[in-house]
Amino acid sequence: MTFRTDELVKHIGFFLQKQVAHSLAGGRLEPFRASMVGESAVLRVAAEIEPRPDELMNWYRQVRICQLGNLTAEMLVSMGRTAEVLEFLRSISEREQG
Repeated sequence: MTFRTDELVKHIGFFLQKQVAHSLAGGRLEPFRASMVGESAVLRVAAEIEPRPDELMNWYRQVRICQLGNLTAEMLVSMGRTAEVLEFLRSISEREQG
């Protein structure tokens, strides 16, 4: 499956606007960068499992992951727990390929 960046840009644009406004208001750019890098990494890996952009963004923002404390991927990334989300996604990908 391929990662369709062009179709995700509109979804990620909303996130960028929200994060830039938040970062500028508080003068903190580093959390913004870390969050963007985390989101980008999670979305790239998740797109290998769910190639439909609308479904992918719905999962990222709305679906709570029981194995990770019943939090959404978006919540986990914002908490600095990107590595845990990536490991979770990789375990799913490995099961599908296995």
